[in-house]
Parts: sequence; C-alpha cells; structure tokens
Amino acid sequence: MEEPYYESVLKKENKIEYVDNLYLSKNILNNKENALNYFYTSPFYTSRSHLSLNEKIRSGKNISDDEEGYIFGVTYDNLSILKSNEPNDLVNIHIYYNTNSIFHISLTHRFKLKNIICSKTVQMFCIFNGKIYSSRSFGELLTNKINNIVRNVENFFDCVNNMMNFNITSNYYFESKIDEEIDDIYKNYQLEDVFVSTKKTNS
Repeated sequence: MEEPYYESVLKKENKIEYVDNLYLSKNILNNKENALNYFYTSPFYTSRSHLSLNEKIRSGKNISDDEEGYIFGVTYDNLSILKSNEPNDLVNIHIYYNTNSIFHISLTHRFKLKNIICSKTVQMFCIFNGKIYSSRSFGELLTNKINNIVRNVENFFDCVNNMMNFNITSNYYFESKIDEEIDDIYKNYQLEDVFVSTKKTNS
C-alpha cells in the first residue's frame, strides 16, 4: 500500500496568487512602503508575522542591524523605469502603477555565527500586476535541479542502451538493434526459398 503524499507548505504556497482589490482601490503601488504594506495583508505574511521583525517595525520600535530574526523587505522594484512614462492624471496614475509595477520581496533570516551577523534569504515573493506570488526557496530549486539532472542522465543511458549492445567481454559496442531484429526474422530463409522472375511485364 502506497504511503499518502503530503505537500510541503512551500509547494502549496506556489499554487496561490493573492490579491486584495480593496487595498489596491485605495492605494497606489508607486513606492516600496505601499508595496510592503500591501504584502502585509497577504497570507504569506500573516502566517509568519509572529516570527518576523517587521511587527516590531510596524509597532514603532527601532530594529538594530545586529538583531536576530526574520525580516521581510523589498529587494527590487521597477519604479525608476515606470517613472519616465507616468501619466498626468491621478486616475490613470493609479491604474498605471497598480498594473505595471513589479516588486521582489525577500524573507531574510538574520542570525549570529561566532558573533558575526549573517543573513540568509529563505524565500522570495513577487508583486506583479497587482497580485502577490510566492516563489520557491533556493533549497527547493536546487533539489529540483538535481532531480532534473538525474532524470536526464537516466534518459541518456536509456538512449545509449537502445543504440548499443552490451556483453561482459566487449562492454558496449555499436550494432543496430533494428538490423539484428531483421536478421532474427529472416535467419531461417535460404536461397532456395527465393524465386526470381525475369518475365517482362507490360506497363
């Protein structure tokens, strides 16, 4: 009996796209602060908010650079590109930025290692076209890449096996298996079994 398959939380999140139309109707995604506040409304944040340093920041507390914990932050945006084509009226500005702005938000783990503060990116998120998406962690991407490599190697050996023959003394040697199969089919035929006609036919 096969064991039941359980999806990881991360894989489940990868199937989720989150949008809060109420927030988008009241706010413009034309700066990092609004983008991060929008992210705070998503389940990607609320499920981890009790672990993040962002809650201290939101409550007005100062966070030092050497404080340990998890923190969300905007690591990329395309606002400088959008700025050059910004519309003139407020309504179109609202639609323009909420439709075209892109933000990458990273979840970073700060921790001390031999009295040195280290930072490790745990997961990435993206705001695109007003929707928030979760991306795979580096560890899962690496695992997926390794699995693909192993699968490709297996496919390669399958191809080699179909092209070649193998025996203990000669190892692999090239000989068309198709020719071998044809030889097996006609190996019992003799010359006497073949009748050659030289009669001329009218075309």
